[in-house]
Amino acid sequence: MATPQYTIKVGADSSDYFSREVTISDKVKGYEVGDNDASVLGLMKDSDLNVSDDYQYPVLVRRTGDSLKGTTESIESNELRKGKTKSAPRKGNSSSEGSLDYELSPETYDDIFEAALRGEWKLWISDSKVKGLNDADWVKSKSNLDGWTYDDGKFESKIRKNGDMMEDLPAGQHQTLLLSNITDTTTDSVVKVSDKNKIEVHELTCGEQDIRYNVLKHFGGVKDDDLFQSFEHLAVNTVSLSVTPGQIITGSFGFMGSNNPEIVQWGSDYTVAKQYNATIATENGYYTYDATTKTYSVANPQPSSQSDIDTGNYYTNTANGCVKKLEGRILKPASLTTVRTNAEVMTWLAALPEKGTSTLQYTAREGFLYINGERVRYGSNLTFELNNGLNKIFAIFEKDAISVSALQLDITGQLEAYLIKGYSEKLYQLAVQDKDVEIVFCFQDREEDPEALYVVQIFKTKFTDTDVSSGAEELQVSFPYQSFEEKAVRMLRLRKRRVRAFGFVPEVEGEDNGTLTVSFTTPPTVDGVVTAPTSDEITCSITVDGTDVTTTYDTTSFSTDGTVAFTFDKIEKPSTGSKVVKVVVTYNGYSKAAEYSVDAD
Repeated sequence: MATPQYTIKVGADSSDYFSREVTISDKVKGYEVGDNDASVLGLMKDSDLNVSDDYQYPVLVRRTGDSLKGTTESIESNELRKGKTKSAPRKGNSSSEGSLDYELSPETYDDIFEAALRGEWKLWISDSKVKGLNDADWVKSKSNLDGWTYDDGKFESKIRKNGDMMEDLPAGQHQTLLLSNITDTTTDSVVKVSDKNKIEVHELTCGEQDIRYNVLKHFGGVKDDDLFQSFEHLAVNTVSLSVTPGQIITGSFGFMGSNNPEIVQWGSDYTVAKQYNATIATENGYYTYDATTKTYSVANPQPSSQSDIDTGNYYTNTANGCVKKLEGRILKPASLTTVRTNAEVMTWLAALPEKGTSTLQYTAREGFLYINGERVRYGSNLTFELNNGLNKIFAIFEKDAISVSALQLDITGQLEAYLIKGYSEKLYQLAVQDKDVEIVFCFQDREEDPEALYVVQIFKTKFTDTDVSSGAEELQVSFPYQSFEEKAVRMLRLRKRRVRAFGFVPEVEGEDNGTLTVSFTTPPTVDGVVTAPTSDEITCSITVDGTDVTTTYDTTSFSTDGTVAFTFDKIEKPSTGSKVVKVVVTYNGYSKAAEYSVDAD
């Protein structure tokens, strides 16, 4: 007998695909979700090329590993049996949890950071002004609980400005976040860039939104030999970050969910039924149709090839296979009422993203650390831990957890610094004297003129202990810290300004031209002036069925409120079928695309 050969799955061929699920919190984003609409809640969002979405789902998430695991409790009976034997164990509650380990890189985990802080990235102008994605007006920053008014570009911090402590300065005169002169050494700012008008800033604060995910684990490696697991209703429980000299910034996200997913396979075990054309007596040579009895020679014939399934003619009819497990779980793009059919699920699986973001990882070479407004350049290690205190809730006659509820937010970590005269004792006294401590640290993509940064501000903490290590190596002081009070923590995200959304209205066989309206995020300013993009900074192209039909567009409508309009020639309808119109807008090095269909009469 021949030795069996197997395709062993390896880590390099495994992938995690994240899709957000619909929750009650989606009402704040304009979705019409009823409080008791069980038919929608918990279903996976899908976006394709939806130009108004902030994130595209499903997304392939970069990671160094993960430990997501489903569990079903085993219940042991206390029944007394003859012979001192035991009763068979019974199954109890099912749930899932585990971590996703990562190397921090720009934009890759922005979605998950929202879920961790239970908030939303909001466009930031100053600590007086932020703007939600769907807000019509600027509103007060949630981190500004004292109600101070700040000039544009100013934020509240203890970071020094021209030698003064920030807390001693009048309102409106606090630290400048961005300065558009990287060579200026006379004026202090936290971040110096070459052109502030090409940078946008968003703020993420602790909130109360319920954000959950479906994570589809894919084990591939060989075509049509795939295995899948679908973890449902995952919420972010913990976030950790670790900064070590000379190393990439690493961390992990801890998740907690509701189900213990089976491992199911791709296609090969499907029992399928076909939506037949009753006028054809035979088809594909493997069944016959009896028009009198309206039956087929095979009740549920197998497809003749994988291509039959791929064309969408078949739908799953058994509990086997990944498609069946995802049946009724995936909402169609921009829809909260219609789910993908089985054939569409198959297409969705076949089109899973091949890559995640391609941004470079942050390292401990570029960035900064401030403790109570003073730059710390002698730190040897920094850790950050956020814990939402999630708790799984179970109900009688329900096998899976019915809720994963957040309890108390806890933010802790540890700063380690080398023992140096004139510096370390200042930090040590903060702990001994029980002083309040503000911690501000930043990761940036490069040292000079950065384009992608995260600034993390922990407003109020206490050093809960101190410890001076001893031994033959250099001495270090450890400062465990714990945050307190309502502000807790916030993140500021600085990145190159880009197209936020656009809407294309093709004029079909009319006298007028088609129009394209593009909206941008408004950058923060120091002087209150916003510069609109110019015609040489933004480009737009349009193709019809792959043929470039871009025409001259009007640039006179550029405006300072972040909108611009282009004009295109009209599009002729096809005689049959549809034409695919694709629009690509590029600005500041970033592109956004959308597809439209022009159908025949």
